[in-house]
Amino acid sequence: MAEVQIREVLHEYIDTADEKKLEAIYTVLKDSITSDYQYSHDELAAINNRRNKYKNGEEQTLTAEEFVNYVRQNKL
Repeated sequence: MAEVQIREVLHEYIDTADEKKLEAIYTVLKDSITSDYQYSHDELAAINNRRNKYKNGEEQTLTAEEFVNYVRQNKL
């Protein structure tokens, strides 16, 4: 199953799960859920590279709605 499909299935499940199931999922994942994530040097370089390309007109972006439509049309 593709990553996008997994995310969609999990989001849908979490949105409809009862409290006990949500607590169980959270218990399993809580150690990996942190708000103090630090980007690696390579990740920051990639972000800055894409930002610079966008600012120079070398890349375009999509709105959230355009992205969702693209994913749905291409069944990603």
